[in-house]
Amino acid sequence: MSSATFTRTLVVLIVALGQHLVTSPSAGSDRSSATAPDSTLTFWCGTEDAAGDSSGGLRLEAAAGDCPFKGACDDPSVRDGTSIVPWTVRVIAHVLRSPDGTCDLTTQQVQTVIDGLGQFFQDNGAGFRFQLTAIRVHDDPDANLPPCDSPACQNVLDAIHVSKSTYAEQPEAQCNIVFSCLGSSSQTVLIGLGTLPWSLEALNAGGGIWVNSSFVVSRPATLAHEMGHALGLWHTFHGVSEVSCANACAESARDPDGDRRGDFASDTPATPTNYTCSDPPGTDCSGQAWAPTQPQNLMGYGPAQCTRLFTPQQIHRMQCWARAKMSGWLVESAPELRAAVAVRAIPNPASAETRIAFVLPAAGHARIDVFDLLGRRVARVLDADLSAGSHVVSWPGTGGSGTRLRSGAYIVRVVAGPNRGQALLALRH
Repeated sequence: MSSATFTRTLVVLIVALGQHLVTSPSAGSDRSSATAPDSTLTFWCGTEDAAGDSSGGLRLEAAAGDCPFKGACDDPSVRDGTSIVPWTVRVIAHVLRSPDGTCDLTTQQVQTVIDGLGQFFQDNGAGFRFQLTAIRVHDDPDANLPPCDSPACQNVLDAIHVSKSTYAEQPEAQCNIVFSCLGSSSQTVLIGLGTLPWSLEALNAGGGIWVNSSFVVSRPATLAHEMGHALGLWHTFHGVSEVSCANACAESARDPDGDRRGDFASDTPATPTNYTCSDPPGTDCSGQAWAPTQPQNLMGYGPAQCTRLFTPQQIHRMQCWARAKMSGWLVESAPELRAAVAVRAIPNPASAETRIAFVLPAAGHARIDVFDLLGRRVARVLDADLSAGSHVVSWPGTGGSGTRLRSGAYIVRVVAGPNRGQALLALRH
């Protein structure tokens, strides 16, 4: 690897099997097992580090001082002052098909993946929709890339960069998403790469997103994760597993200044890399336990069955970075007719069953979710089509597993089409 490439590397990923070293010169990356059963899959993503300044990269291991900002959107006051505007993001899909037919996606599969991407953002009220401008199918002898852990591949990320650069169309006006395949001779294989908006590559042919066709359908959150990078999000474990304890960007458990360290969002608790739906074990550099963390966050490495969440600060951050750096991708959507949903929890505080009363301004599909104050969804109370007017739904105060939630404050949120409302509920057992 050249010294220039090394300078632009954010993370050196150490693969436990064989202690193979992988570096990321230009994108965020995800890894998964190609052959193991789903219970043993391991997913990795290392975001890229081209800073967009003359020095060529973020000096992550700063000896002292504040964790360096990449731009104004890292400032919490600028981030939180950014309004949530409905944007349409133009995306174009490139399917690289191998001559033997082993690497391919159908048009319907691509459309389903893009629709799923939009659903993750819609479910979180992020304000982004995605317009698929075209699906290009390319017969490419290199569609099946060599395994990143085989002697035949000096640097698979260079190969991915070449494939992105080869097929990119108008990268300044739309996000190019390349789908191809990648083998593995061990237990790990890349499943996605996403370029951060402050990267020198972001609006050039080498930017955009690459996704492994072999996993994109079975891992629907993968594309949402990579789009999160493309719109300005770090990993939730950026301040823990990607830096040392002495680093200015290092986060502690329950960090009092999480807005200015780690992933620059205080509503995403500090966490090490975690591949489960539960809090990770262990402690931070001062001996504090990590829990409670946020394994549901889309910018972590949680399994497919639990990754679904963008937090409010992450949403404001994406809105800010998208406007600051990726405005060429954006078309302002026609504002939807929105109305507030009146929501009450009765009784409140509640010690047992709670009745959630709400009024829908129009008929449609409605969801009621309960979140803790860290932004984690702890229960889905309702998911059904309802008529306009008043409704009351009973909830016993339990989570998805049927276990009673602990005492504390929770947010009850009702979403029905463009209409939404919420209420604060106190549980006292």
